[in-house]
Amino acid sequence: MRNDALFPFGYGLSYTKFAYSNVKVSAATLPLTRANESASKAALVTVAATLRNTGDREGTEVAQLYVNNDGASVSQPVRLLKGFQRVTLKPGESKLLTFHLGFEELSFYNVESKPVIEPTHYTVWVGGSSLASQSASFNVTE
Repeated sequence: MRNDALFPFGYGLSYTKFAYSNVKVSAATLPLTRANESASKAALVTVAATLRNTGDREGTEVAQLYVNNDGASVSQPVRLLKGFQRVTLKPGESKLLTFHLGFEELSFYNVESKPVIEPTHYTVWVGGSSLASQSASFNVTE
């Protein structure tokens, strides 16, 4: 018996189709000292992706950014929604999307209930639902 949802989070119907490509992160590594030096709103990593309307009608898409922290001292969800943008595109039009990840988006609560960033591996996905397949990754290093 299948154990997945009938419709993934973010699923929606449209009169056109969209394609995501070229998901990239601004840095392959992020020094832990820089990541933890302050809990400010400053961007630590920028994620970019291209969204293209591949259909023959104008349409609106909600582009979603999901993050996974693999290797943290406390188990983390497989994918966490950390950003989204509502974008309207004409047929054949494309747009470069950017998402900024700061301390708030990359940190988690450790066993002492304090928000921290640890030296781990992060994967980010950009797409139209929680089943997004276009990804990139980076590491937080000591």
